[in-house]
Amino acid sequence: MLKRNTSGLNKHAHDKRSSAFERTEIAIKKLLESKTIINFGTVALEAGVSRTWLYNQSEIRERIEQLRNQEIADNPKVKKTGNSRKVGHSSSLLFEQTETQQRVKKLEIENLVLRQHLEVVYGMSDSQLVKIVEDLQVENAELNRQLQELNLSKNTTITSDQVNRQLHERIDALEMEKAKLLLQIEQLTQQINQQEQIFDELNSLKSSFSKQGKDMELLQLQLKSAHSELLKYQQSPILTTDLNVKFDIKPAKIDISDELKKQLSELGIRLNSALIKLILGKSDSQVVHALSVVKDYIASSSGKKSLSGIFRKALETDII
Repeated sequence: MLKRNTSGLNKHAHDKRSSAFERTEIAIKKLLESKTIINFGTVALEAGVSRTWLYNQSEIRERIEQLRNQEIADNPKVKKTGNSRKVGHSSSLLFEQTETQQRVKKLEIENLVLRQHLEVVYGMSDSQLVKIVEDLQVENAELNRQLQELNLSKNTTITSDQVNRQLHERIDALEMEKAKLLLQIEQLTQQINQQEQIFDELNSLKSSFSKQGKDMELLQLQLKSAHSELLKYQQSPILTTDLNVKFDIKPAKIDISDELKKQLSELGIRLNSALIKLILGKSDSQVVHALSVVKDYIASSSGKKSLSGIFRKALETDII
């Protein structure tokens, strides 16, 4: 539940009351200077205040009554015309009360609309609001009853003043309630605007996170697909065959064959670790070529060159 801040309303009410006092004093002085009849009606009209307010202010009420009684005592004609003035005064009161009642109804309707607006903002129905509406209906019925009694007895000035006073009091109460309702609606509206702003920011963050999540999922799918393709490519038998053909892949030799050892021994070529390492580093065709070079040398020459040296040189030159 919102905590109501009524300091502004209290200051407004105090300023309004001070202004009404000042206007009333000026109105009384003006009526005295113009020698106009002093009563609650003339003072209220001149000061722009309600008769109810004048009745409620004890100091002002006593002063108006004193001036009115003094005027009657100083002017005997006022006494003689008192009855006719009562009739005119009652008619004036009746007209004023009719307008006041219309104003009460208007304020009640406005406040009812404001309460309905608050119900919409809160999103719930408050049983206290229902009770307030029922109380207003009862009070309105009572005011109508009093107004009907006033119509039956126009000459009863006291009853008319009481009804008028009640009507004005009701107006003041409704205006105060209306101001409070408007202040509460303004506070609720500000809270709703703040909540909507936070909600928009959350939605924006949610959208951003959702987009990043989708991008990550897409990237993971792409990586998974690429990994699967790589595995298939590596395990493909066609790829293995192609690589063996292209690069002439053969098992690494760790020693020379017995057949080669026999041929070298027959030619008188002695093996050592350096020569064995050189033979292992050559292809079979290069070794066969080197053997043929040694055989040609033996067949065509009676020289005494080292056959091992000739064989080594033939392997190193790689001439086929």
